[in-house]
Amino acid sequence: MKYAPIIGMVTFGSLILFFIVYKIRNIEPSSSNSSKSSKTYKKSISLDKLYDEAGGNDALSDGIMTSQIDLSTENNSCGFMVTYKGVKDRKVVCTRGCNDDEEDENSKFCNQFIYKPENASPLADTFLDQTYTRRRGNRNIEEATTTPDAAAAAAAAAAAAAAATPAAEAVSEEESDEGLPTWVWVTIIIISCAFLFFYACYKIKKFIKSLSS
Repeated sequence: MKYAPIIGMVTFGSLILFFIVYKIRNIEPSSSNSSKSSKTYKKSISLDKLYDEAGGNDALSDGIMTSQIDLSTENNSCGFMVTYKGVKDRKVVCTRGCNDDEEDENSKFCNQFIYKPENASPLADTFLDQTYTRRRGNRNIEEATTTPDAAAAAAAAAAAAAAATPAAEAVSEEESDEGLPTWVWVTIIIISCAFLFFYACYKIKKFIKSLSS
């Protein structure tokens, strides 16, 4: 009981020190975070994934990628020039092995891979990136289903979403600034109350001993 005040002070001081260290470690400039984080790239990816990784499919992108594809087997021989430009422009042009002869089996085979609106071949998207084909499908659905009423409803929904975004960001910022988790504060309060109770008991016992003596 003699060292109870000292033990209590050390315990309380340790809690305060823990709180200070916690706050210091969680205060990091956003610039340092951004400088430390670096994007990693895969070592072995397809051409369409390479275009994605390089940011070619980012909004407002003016990127361009071209690739020459030559196919030669015992049965068929084809050549293609594939061009990705920005987000919406894709071309697959046959440079070898294609002609208008309907009886030419090699030409039939090669023509399947040409990308153009009138080509109904299920293989016409072979050399296209999945990001483009997915967005193209979404655009086709929107163009087919959009009416004046639907457009107005979509605009209203977009405006509501834009208005809700700042409020959501404000809430998330408030939540991020709350500091220590609740369980940490509860633990600190319980330990502090226990120390005060222990110290009060010690003083009462000491006072009773002084009266009896």
